[in-house]
Amino acid sequence: MCQPGSVLVDVVLAPVWSWRLPSLLDTVPRVRGEDEERPEAGRLSFDTNSAGLPFEAGIGRRGKKVRKLRDDLRKHEVDATRLREAEARGEGDVFRKEQAVQKALQRARGEKVHDDSSKLRKVQKAMDLKKKKGKDKWTAKIESEKQQVNEQQAQRRDNLKNRGSKKKTKRAGFEGKKTGYLNTDDK
Repeated sequence: MCQPGSVLVDVVLAPVWSWRLPSLLDTVPRVRGEDEERPEAGRLSFDTNSAGLPFEAGIGRRGKKVRKLRDDLRKHEVDATRLREAEARGEGDVFRKEQAVQKALQRARGEKVHDDSSKLRKVQKAMDLKKKKGKDKWTAKIESEKQQVNEQQAQRRDNLKNRGSKKKTKRAGFEGKKTGYLNTDDK
């Protein structure tokens, strides 16, 4: 029957429902398990994921940078308090070595290590200033738009008010004074 190491070959007969005779294409020998290796055309996905993007072209949520910055600052403050507690117990050197090893492992994995609190605070301050500046510009834009709308409304009111006074006065025998037909005997 089947010896170890031999390849099983199944002959698949496709049902022939047309008038033509079965050809060699209908009976194709194939190796068992071969279909699982080839991708199906309908099952391909081209979704972007973080692994497929170059470097740090993040696809994160809005405000992710600010949140990460705050988390890094909070983490640094927690580490500073834990260091103080460890130094009070006399284990400060051990704690520093553990922190250094953790940071070295993060760098070895390719992660960025944000451990300079002065730089973090400086970046946070710059981002807050940028946010404040954008907010001020937005409020100024809204105010200028309101002022422009008010000016346009005032101009429209003036134009509507002056619309009737600029017309010529009607001539007595033609456009005004008399009603009805000209050749009637209603004198």
